[in-house]
Amino acid sequence: MATVTCLLILAFAAAVSAQPLYCTPATAGLTQGPPIELETVNLQPGIADWNIKIPEIPQCPNGIHGATARICDYDSRPESYFVDLHDNFVHRTGQLQGYASVKIIVYCHNYGPYGPPGSVSDNQFATPNQFGSTNQFGSPNQFGSPNQFGSSNQFSLPNLDQSQSRTLFVKPANNQQLF
Repeated sequence: MATVTCLLILAFAAAVSAQPLYCTPATAGLTQGPPIELETVNLQPGIADWNIKIPEIPQCPNGIHGATARICDYDSRPESYFVDLHDNFVHRTGQLQGYASVKIIVYCHNYGPYGPPGSVSDNQFATPNQFGSTNQFGSPNQFGSPNQFGSSNQFSLPNLDQSQSRTLFVKPANNQQLF
């Protein structure tokens, strides 16, 4: 009897911890050449819309010519597209109660002076996006104004510093600077 109860508890725990992930790919430009894998970005619960800003990459001295993103959420497939090579828009379509993740890989024109590609840890800042988003063709995105969904955020990934590993910083909407 104790064995059956223990097995039921283990089965329940496994079912709860094995939440399905729903993932969406997004691609911009050419996905050929040396790849640089950026640090995974975790999107906090409760916010539907995000802009992920990709910085200049020191390992790509001639710039990047492509990027891919894989956006995963625990309860529903998110929507995503690249506005340009340095800006990825994500709209979370689920209940927004858990974290989502974004994994971005950029593709260099060629290797830089720092050798072969590898995992890059970068500085990431989350700030609200008050401006709405447009798609790569210059028209408003299909999700409407980001504020239509309650709130939105933007990750700015400043220039990479090779010597430091940095973490995610979050700024509330009322601290946004207008340029």
